[in-house]
Amino acid sequence: MKTTLTLIAVLLLNYSGIAQQASFTVLAAKGSALSQRANNPDEYVNLKTGTEIFKGDKIIISDSKTYLGIVDNKGNTMELKKAGVYNSDELLKALEMSKGNLAQKYIDYLVKDMTKESEAAAHNMSVTGAVDRSTDVQQINLFIPNGVETMKGKVAVKWLDVTKSGSYQVELLNMFDEVVLKETVEGSLWKTDLSKINAEAGEPLKLKVTASDDKNKASKPVAFKLSDEAKTKEVKNQAPADASVKVPISAASNFVIGGYYQKQGLYMNALYYFSKAKEAEPEVETYNKAYNGLLYMMGMQ
Repeated sequence: MKTTLTLIAVLLLNYSGIAQQASFTVLAAKGSALSQRANNPDEYVNLKTGTEIFKGDKIIISDSKTYLGIVDNKGNTMELKKAGVYNSDELLKALEMSKGNLAQKYIDYLVKDMTKESEAAAHNMSVTGAVDRSTDVQQINLFIPNGVETMKGKVAVKWLDVTKSGSYQVELLNMFDEVVLKETVEGSLWKTDLSKINAEAGEPLKLKVTASDDKNKASKPVAFKLSDEAKTKEVKNQAPADASVKVPISAASNFVIGGYYQKQGLYMNALYYFSKAKEAEPEVETYNKAYNGLLYMMGMQ
């Protein structure tokens, strides 16, 4: 009987360890980062995208060239860049006052689907509409699927550079071909905030890009639609907390927000946040893959 009870106790102990909920999940890593397991101090695990960090685990950052972006089960993010040993319980306590509310399914999406190669992401996910490509060197190809949906807020659009100056005029037109926004951008990535334009929810718009030094080099107008009020409300209610803040946010937070918008099919919104993550941490492979994978889906590759 004693032996049986001991066996049951061991099995229950093992089960509780298996069922233990992670304190953090690794979003992205660069360099040498390890986790020393609390339930087995002799076990050291290399930290990479998708690795779970549990209660009491220690995180070891070897040097200042190492980067680690992690997310808790509420969607709150943290970046570790300084060499040292960090206790996961202390890190989690530091996030207790954060207001993350991201559903676990979106965190799972980030650390599973977003780690695939861009080709795999493009194969597994489809975009309604098609990119109108041209072999004409005078035409600027905008890599936006025709009819794509976009939420009012921060967005980005990419095209191939065709000018010597690298300067472009970007115009947004309404259904009456009236200009509702006109901006000059340096380079082939346009980032803006659509919340400042005079357009109603659900309204169709068109985007046109022209080279500043040669008006003959221009894109065809590409149509997209603003999300309606119901979709906008739903997306905002479920969005990561950092999506609504005014201050600059970390690369990890930008990555989480971008992944959330991509899952919602709001690719122009997602591209903005992926580009910000990539700019902040250009050597982190996960952020580059997310950016390039989305461009592939939108017709870039």
